[in-house]
Amino acid sequence: MALRRQAGRFSWSAARRRRVLERAEREQARERDAARERLLHDAARAGDHERRPARPRTAAPAVRVVCPV
Repeated sequence: MALRRQAGRFSWSAARRRRVLERAEREQARERDAARERLLHDAARAGDHERRPARPRTAAPAVRVVCPV
């Protein structure tokens, strides 16, 4: 069970919290890649091949997911 009752409240297990964060990271990466593909597609349709956005060289931003406590 994902939630455990502790001190009269429900709390998430560490494994469940980790899975939720990993899924959020994957979804964010998919959304970021889809947005990049849309930009590239729009740039190609506009004939502006030289001004394509460069792939970011920095690390991916931290994912912030609020987990119920």
